Amino acid sequence: MTELNLSPQDALSVVVVHQPEADPNLLQQISYGLEEEGIPAHYLQGAGDALGLAHLGASASSLGVGIGIDSNGTVSLTHFRMPPGIPVMNIAAEGVNMTKARMLGINAARLVKGNPFQFWKEMGEEVPAPESPPRETQPGVDDAFVREIATAVVRAFKGS
Repeated sequence: MTELNLSPQDALSVVVVHQPEADPNLLQQISYGLEEEGIPAHYLQGAGDALGLAHLGASASSLGVGIGIDSNGTVSLTHFRMPPGIPVMNIAAEGVNMTKARMLGINAARLVKGNPFQFWKEMGEEVPAPESPPRETQPGVDDAFVREIATAVVRAFKGS
């Protein structure tokens, strides 16, 4: 399957392309996430890895957003403008669960609408710390004060 030909009505959705063996519970949770944000989905079966299926869906969607699910349970979200091989979001099979699948559906809808993404911690799950090099401390900069400023900025954006 290299190209999908959808009707104009079907293309006006996030296109979810999944392998036939994909877990129906994952599909349902993704659907719930999209529905919560008010964005329609169109489901098709295909062959390939999750990211390839997601790119296939994104290229067929008038909204430019696709989700792919492979038989192992890996789930990928991408946009038609993303380079092949690079997802917007990817959940490896060993890390996927129903909460994350729902969140990926929410984020697919938010990608369509241009809204900020929701992340694991906001869904009540602990997030592993990102692997990044240690930050060099600047002489004369109070880390506690920087944290206070960052917290105030986040609160201002959240409206609290």
